[in-house]
Amino acid sequence: MIMIKAKDSSVRDHTQWVRILGTETIEVTSKVGPRKAGSYQFPVQEWAHVERTHQPNPAWWKREFIGRLTADLDDQPGGPDQAERIRDSQIRAIDKAYAQLTAAIAAEKQETGMAAKRAPRVVRNDVSPFASAFAASDAAGEKRPLFEPGTYVMNFRGLEIPEPVPGKHEWCIANFDSEDSDERSALFCMSSKSLSSSLPRLKSLLMALINCPTLEEYNAFDPEGKFFSAFLGYENDMSELAEQYTGSKVKVIASKGGAVKDKEGEFHVNVSFTAVEAEEQAAE
Repeated sequence: MIMIKAKDSSVRDHTQWVRILGTETIEVTSKVGPRKAGSYQFPVQEWAHVERTHQPNPAWWKREFIGRLTADLDDQPGGPDQAERIRDSQIRAIDKAYAQLTAAIAAEKQETGMAAKRAPRVVRNDVSPFASAFAASDAAGEKRPLFEPGTYVMNFRGLEIPEPVPGKHEWCIANFDSEDSDERSALFCMSSKSLSSSLPRLKSLLMALINCPTLEEYNAFDPEGKFFSAFLGYENDMSELAEQYTGSKVKVIASKGGAVKDKEGEFHVNVSFTAVEAEEQAAE
């Protein structure tokens, strides 16, 4: 059974928690400090309906939908303005959880399909649900060394998902190079258990790439994941824009992570990303 959890703490002392139970129910819990202030539930399909049918401005419809479920917030301390801030925080938490759910469902389908006879490939020209696998070399991750702890200014060269190996996890590879021909890769595990950490890290990479300062602004820019999918080779109406950003600079901060299981003396490397300011680019 899929269990998804997400939270948003953008409103001071008011943390919004979201759980998705299985694939059917979204539960929102509002806390003031450690105290539970209230909760409500609604079907996942209702959120999916808002996402799918109310384009190109789903954000307004989400506020309308949540507003109907939280009318009592207007009577709490802070009045309507505080209520709107709390609702927006709840929407951000729901969006995070729903994105994890759709990705987890896609991952489960793929992992199940790996055990069966593989069907012939079909040409895809739509949006990858989480970064769905497409044809790529099995050795793609070996062609470029991984990052070692340190800070790098690199040119982003795109994303790829090699053909999955039966019995092994699927990986998304972010490729980079630099002006002095230093080539590096960052790996993101795309198993259903790892998506909750891998997808936010990939989103932070693309936020740094386009110098987008907030998650809310990025989600408004790419509400359907088309920009992300374009870097994986999917053709959509953001493919040309993605091509324009291929080769743009990002700052990669690599730090020592936890020990690698069953490999004494080896450690994972965690990577984070920030935008390269104009002054830094000029100095390169």
